[in-house]
Amino acid sequence: MLRIGLIGFSGTGKSTLFQLLTGAAPDPGAVARGGQIGTLLLPDDRLPHLQGVFHAAKVVRPHIELLDTPGIDPGGAHDAGHVFGLLRQADALLYVLRAGPNELADQHTNLKKRVAEADRLLLEGRLERIETTLKKPRPTTERLELQGEKEDVLATLKALSETGHVPAELQRKAARRGYALLSGKPSMVVLNVPFDELVGAEAAVPGGFAIDAAAELELAGLTDEERHELMEEFGVTETRRELLLQQLRDRLGLVVFYTGNEREVRAWVVLRCTKAPQAAGMVHSDMERGFIRAEVARAEDLIRVGSDRLARAQGVYRVEGKDYHVADGDVLYIRFSA
Repeated sequence: MLRIGLIGFSGTGKSTLFQLLTGAAPDPGAVARGGQIGTLLLPDDRLPHLQGVFHAAKVVRPHIELLDTPGIDPGGAHDAGHVFGLLRQADALLYVLRAGPNELADQHTNLKKRVAEADRLLLEGRLERIETTLKKPRPTTERLELQGEKEDVLATLKALSETGHVPAELQRKAARRGYALLSGKPSMVVLNVPFDELVGAEAAVPGGFAIDAAAELELAGLTDEERHELMEEFGVTETRRELLLQQLRDRLGLVVFYTGNEREVRAWVVLRCTKAPQAAGMVHSDMERGFIRAEVARAEDLIRVGSDRLARAQGVYRVEGKDYHVADGDVLYIRFSA
């Protein structure tokens, strides 16, 4: 399952945001030990229609894991290696900030520097091990592989030094070699500020999404009538939580695809640019290992036709191979060898 990690300094309200998004009460003990994991359900208006297409007994909404982690000491007095280690297992990051309007930008810069520094230390350690290995006799193929990795590590260190970010191709190469770099993960900045500071906060950190997590959590606990009255008083038609869920999909590049049969229609969440075999692996590891091809239809086409059987008769499905990038709204039928 796709996992998004929350990262922020102590006191930014990460755990409040975690509770707002997952409905799970914060567990400080779990957070301190290995991070607390909750399930975040995403809205989806295609599922009810697809259930009719497949005559399915049930549906499973798109969902992802949200990982809450210990707050990082802003002064740097305590080592944050444990936190960064937890976050390296996440597929994407939510940077959570909370400060005065004039301090948000500096807090964001400070946090990004800490992340880049953690990646720099990891890469320098890897570079040292590569250089030590290259000094010893090794088969030619292994030496060539190590030399290529050394060049990639040096290029990544250069990019981190110049931009504080890891380019996508270098991120993919590092991941294939077994080390995940935080600076190259898809990310989004959430500004957890009081309701009356939302506009100013987003101006202070361009690209940031402002929300009052505590106020939104209070809203979520009201009855529908009470919530409607309060929102009407503030002149808003939807909560910031609903807007945040929409933004998560867009800014993190989340792609929802579907599998369906008479038992269930299930929505799956992957990152943009995920290839068909890796998407199949979300369903079952055997499907990725034995992937042959994917039969792909667009959800809107199936809904228009109204029947999976008729859609196949009308040629709505097409065949895609191993290099196909799954798109949002795809319905997949995986052919694989056991």
